[in-house]
Amino acid sequence: MALPATVEGDTTNFYIYKLLRNHPVTITTIARGIPIGDELDYTDEITLGRSILNRQIYTGTNGLM
Repeated sequence: MALPATVEGDTTNFYIYKLLRNHPVTITTIARGIPIGDELDYTDEITLGRSILNRQIYTGTNGLM
């Protein structure tokens, strides 16, 4: 699901998940976090917290094309 990173978007995600959880479907959401090149000083607490909770293992090639 690609809904806004707001309380309303999160609530809608959860509502749809509850409706579909007993069906054979996979539900995913788009990644959320801090954009490359953005300053931490200007990042809100929720975005920063989600970025920390959803961090990925560094492999040396993360973000390289």
